[in-house]
Amino acid sequence: MKRFAGIVMTAILLTILCVMPVSAAGFELTDSNPEQGYDKVQVTNVMIKLFFSEDVSDEATQTANEGKISVRDSSGKDIGFSVIYDSKDASKISLLMDDDLQEEEEYTVQIDGSLISDTGNALGEDEELSFSTGKSGSGAGYLLLMFLMIIVMMVVTFRDQRKKMMEGDTDPLAGINTNPYKLAKEKNISVQEAVRLINEEKAKALKKAEKMNKKAGAEEEIEEAETVEEKVYRVKTKRAVKRKK
Repeated sequence: MKRFAGIVMTAILLTILCVMPVSAAGFELTDSNPEQGYDKVQVTNVMIKLFFSEDVSDEATQTANEGKISVRDSSGKDIGFSVIYDSKDASKISLLMDDDLQEEEEYTVQIDGSLISDTGNALGEDEELSFSTGKSGSGAGYLLLMFLMIIVMMVVTFRDQRKKMMEGDTDPLAGINTNPYKLAKEKNISVQEAVRLINEEKAKALKKAEKMNKKAGAEEEIEEAETVEEKVYRVKTKRAVKRKK
């Protein structure tokens, strides 16, 4: 009887010794996003990704691992999140925060050592991951930057249109409503009055275009004159002219 009990105890000890090294070495946390100590995490739509050495996506595994991962702030307050499993990467567990995090705050992800993989292996030891959030940019700063960008775009557009007008590439009548019936309806006036207004606008546009074209032509003449002057060569020494006797 004692011999039988000794055999049983030996078998149990051998089983424990064989299983423990496999569990410790076979299943572990291999990586995370954000990484340990990262201090510039954005406070909105935060998702923490945990990568393991073995798959953890089976339904039975998910059920067994419920409540074994937690996220807390620096005061120890639990932060709510949803657990997401990826069918394309069965060894990953993602934690999507329910609400935005606080700026410049430290958070800690704690993983219980009893967390198991699909093969039944356990981590064996608790894992801990810490990260910090950064400071969000000022909303007023973004609005100011957007306003400056709009101003720059308007200046560039105006400059391009003016350049095209001076080069004669833009139709001076392009911006005028030349449909008297439509204009009469918009301004609630007679068709004759609309025709008169259209003719006045056309005259102004043509006069403006003619003035700009003259200016552009004058500048072009100045450039041509400067070019011609550069090609004039002057003789600085006197030449002796021989007269026939």
